[in-house]
Amino acid sequence: MANTLAAVLIKLSHTLPISPHAYFEWSERAPAQKHAPIPPRRRRGHPPHAREILRRAVPDERDRPPIHVGG
Repeated sequence: MANTLAAVLIKLSHTLPISPHAYFEWSERAPAQKHAPIPPRRRRGHPPHAREILRRAVPDERDRPPIHVGG
């Protein structure tokens, strides 16, 4: 999911005249409950993983679509 999100944000940033932003909200559920339906190999947190993918794919911070995380 994080790879797909990063790819869509990069594609939109090349297509749109303004930079797209991604907004996430932290869940108050326990980690075991939050990731229960997700297979073990995909248990990475999506916001930090997507941000890291974007950081590596788009080195210039001014061109990088921002990831926002709130509570």
